[in-house]
Amino acid sequence: MAGGTFFERHEGAASKPLGPRYSPGRPEKTLLHQIVCANLETLLAQARETGDGAGLPAFVENEFRRYVDCGCLARGFIRVQCARCGHEEVAGFSCKCRGFCPSCIARRMDDTAAHLVDRVLPLAPYRQWVLSLPFRLRLRLARNDELLAAMRRVFVAAVGRWQRRKARELGLRGARTAVVCVTQRFDSLLRVNPHFHALVPDADFEAMVAVVHRHGGVVNKFLGDGLMALFGAPDHARRAARAALEMQEVVRRTRAQWRFPDLQVGIGICSGEAVVGVIGARARCEYTAIGDTVNLASRLEALNKERGTRILLSVETRALLDPRMAVRALGEARVKGREQPVALYELLEAAPAASCGDPRR
Repeated sequence: MAGGTFFERHEGAASKPLGPRYSPGRPEKTLLHQIVCANLETLLAQARETGDGAGLPAFVENEFRRYVDCGCLARGFIRVQCARCGHEEVAGFSCKCRGFCPSCIARRMDDTAAHLVDRVLPLAPYRQWVLSLPFRLRLRLARNDELLAAMRRVFVAAVGRWQRRKARELGLRGARTAVVCVTQRFDSLLRVNPHFHALVPDADFEAMVAVVHRHGGVVNKFLGDGLMALFGAPDHARRAARAALEMQEVVRRTRAQWRFPDLQVGIGICSGEAVVGVIGARARCEYTAIGDTVNLASRLEALNKERGTRILLSVETRALLDPRMAVRALGEARVKGREQPVALYELLEAAPAASCGDPRR
């Protein structure tokens, strides 16, 4: 509550009764814990009877035994008391193992995620890269930590090279890449499957997304180093054009601020009908738009580099715009997917200031 105003996750949340007080987990009540306790000694004895008699590696046996004692009050506990209300709680010591203890693994995951978000990662969009390896390499890498580390270095270097290449295409010189890479040795079915997850800061789309939203548009998807935005009725062409002009202003400010004179952004705008909805297959689907209008907008965006322009319009968009907006005819051009040439128009200057912030006008 601040200044007499309630801030709630959802309406009415503040008036609901508080949930039950904290209750520590009881790993001894879980099925996994019961199975390990009932069969651990048998497993260890069978392992010693086979092979050279050495049994399981010491660190594996230690992992099992520490898991059996995880959270067990008889093996040690800590008693804590709230200094304000006097409430007391007893919590058993955890095993802190990295193998298969669900409680300790989940706690370590939460702590790592909180550390990365609060102290390491800047506020920016991110892209996750995953490297899966061929079956014939998995067991070999699982047994050889040096080889696994070398493979991870190759993976991270490849991601860095890709980002630097994309940065050069945008006119950003001397760009550097920072990566948080996590190695996972098993898959969701507990099969040996070493693979890597890399979290990489992506191109900063925040300013562009804000421009689209200010003009009543919706960012549908990110496409590599670009994005696709949709503008619906009313006045979709006018709002899309004004958003494009403001995006170019953002680019100009970025060039001046970061001293990137070669930074350029091309925009293509096409107006017309499209199929909009949840599209795809049962295994993977997404909300998007498809059709000739979408394809032509993409072709126009690509033509900017060839024509030396910044914002290209289709003839349909040009017809819907305010006549006071400065537009230059560029003739016709052939584009992929069209048998006949399409007319090109370049948007040159800002739209009138009236009603710029209200997409409903």
